[in-house]
Amino acid sequence: MIVVREIQQKYRIKGFYKEKQFKETPIGKIPNEWEVATLEEVAEIVGGFTFPLELQGKKVGKYPFIKVGDMNKSYKYIANAENYIDEKDLQKLHVNVFPKGTIIFPKIGMAIRLNKFRILACDALFDNNIAGIIPKNVDGEYLYYYFMGRVNLISLAGTTTVPSITKSRLEKLSIPLPSLEEQWGIAEVLSSVDNAIEAVDRLIEKLERVKQGLMQKTLTKGIGHKEFQETEIGKIPKEWQIVKLETLFILKNGERPEVIREDGEVPIYGAGFIQGYTDRFMINKEDVIIIARVGKGSAGKVYIASGKMWISDNAIYAVPRVSDVYPMYYYYYLQYLHLDRIAVRGAAGGYSLLTQSSLSNLYVPLPSYEEQKQIASTLKSIDDWIEVEKKRKEKLERLKRGLMDLLLTGR
Repeated sequence: MIVVREIQQKYRIKGFYKEKQFKETPIGKIPNEWEVATLEEVAEIVGGFTFPLELQGKKVGKYPFIKVGDMNKSYKYIANAENYIDEKDLQKLHVNVFPKGTIIFPKIGMAIRLNKFRILACDALFDNNIAGIIPKNVDGEYLYYYFMGRVNLISLAGTTTVPSITKSRLEKLSIPLPSLEEQWGIAEVLSSVDNAIEAVDRLIEKLERVKQGLMQKTLTKGIGHKEFQETEIGKIPKEWQIVKLETLFILKNGERPEVIREDGEVPIYGAGFIQGYTDRFMINKEDVIIIARVGKGSAGKVYIASGKMWISDNAIYAVPRVSDVYPMYYYYYLQYLHLDRIAVRGAAGGYSLLTQSSLSNLYVPLPSYEEQKQIASTLKSIDDWIEVEKKRKEKLERLKRGLMDLLLTGR
C-alpha cells in the first residue's frame, strides 16, 4: 500500500508498506480499508456521436472529433485528431462536448481486443464507436490505470459476431476503491513510469529522424565529397560508380524448411525477420542481406543477419559476389530505397510480391570499400543507440506491469 499526506490540497507520497490484512469480495481479495463500488456509482458512462460526412475533413477547429484510429497516435493523453469541429457545428449536431479527463476506449468491433484506453487532454467529442467514462467520485487517473491493468474489454463484450460493449454492462462493473489519497498515490507512481516510457518513446522517434536524415545525406552524397555527377539514380559523388545490384550480389530465393520449431540454434529468417527455428542450416556467413519477398505490407522489408541460418521461401537473400562490397552499407541503402515501391501488388488477399529480377536490375551506387564501411558504421551507431533505448522501454514496461499488479490489488 501507499502512504500519502496532504499538503495544501495536494498529496505527497510518504512511503510504502506491504499490506497484510485482506478481505474477500466479489472481485477477489482487497485490503480491509478498501471498498467495492460499481462503475455507475463513481463515474458517468457516455457514448459517442455519429459524425456526418459533411462535417468531416476540417483539420483545425475548437474541438477535436476523435475516432478510434486517432487513438493510435497518442500514448496516454489525447488532444489531437484528424477532424475538428467548431461551436456552429455543435449546434448542427445537437450535442455537447465531453470534458477534459474523460477516459475513452473502443466499444465495438475488433479494436476492442487491443484494450486501448486514453484520457482526453482537452474538451473534445468522439464518434459512436467509442465509449467514455467521466470520473465523478473517484480519481480519474486511478480509474484509468485500473482499466489499463485489471479490465479486459473483450470480456465485457457480447458474444455476437461483432463484439460490442453495452452501457448497462459497464455500469455494473465492480471497481475496488482505496481512499482518494491512496488512489492518487497509486496513479502518481504509475504516472511516473509512464512519463519515463513517453520520454524514451520521444527519444527513439528523434533518433529515427536523425537516422533518416543521415541516410539521406550519406547514402547519396557520401562523406567529404565536393564534386558530384548526375546519374540514373540522381546526383552522387563523382568518384562513385553506378552498377546493377546483380553485379555485386548473388541473389537467391529462400526455401521452406522441413522442420520448424519454436526455439533452437538455427533461426529461420523470412518476411517477418525470425519466423522460427530449424535443425539444419542453409548458409553460414557474415552479414547476409535478407529481403522480404512476399507479404501483406511486408514485401520489401530488409534485414541483415550473420552465422548459421535458414532463409524461408517468403524471402530473398543476397551474399556478396565481389570483394569490394561491404554488405552493411547495402543493407542501409536498400532500406533507403523503400523496396515496397517496386513490389508487384497481387489481387489475391492483398499480397505484394518482390521478384529476383526486379532486384537484380536495380541500379545502386558503388563507393570505395572504405567509404562503404565508414557510412555503414555511422548509421549502425544510431541503430545501436535505438536498440538500447528500445530495451530500456521494454524494461520500463515490465516494471509498469509489475507495479500495476501490486498497486491495483493493494498488495
